[in-house]
Amino acid sequence: NTRATMEGLVFQNEKGEFELEFIECNRHPRVENEALALLQRDQAGNRRYTFAELMMRASGVPAPTFEPTEDIKVVLHARWLHGNPDSNGNIAYQAGNILGMSGPRLDYVPAELMAPGEISFTSDPQLGKAVITASSWEEMCDR
Repeated sequence: NTRATMEGLVFQNEKGEFELEFIECNRHPRVENEALALLQRDQAGNRRYTFAELMMRASGVPAPTFEPTEDIKVVLHARWLHGNPDSNGNIAYQAGNILGMSGPRLDYVPAELMAPGEISFTSDPQLGKAVITASSWEEMCDR
């Protein structure tokens, strides 16, 4: 079992350049369960549903056998945050309004969420998310 979550922060610095800083590597079920559902299938082709599987195991039902998917090998779970990091890495929150998301529907984005509305200084810093899939790491970097 080698799965883990690599966390990084993508931001625009004071020169207008985009940067990527890796923050940590850990294990979070809220992220991993969604990724596993896209990376593995049972014999009938159903997506893996980890919480249901845990309940089944707790009641004595044997766990189903899962196989890797043929077309999805990499899953990216992106979280949208409001604010920008300062030179010490602290996120300085920015109040404002989210108008929503727009653009074409892409088959490799199986899940996205961005709730429109006010951003206050007491808001949760995670405003939304997107899940992106690819058949290789190189393809994910292109996406």
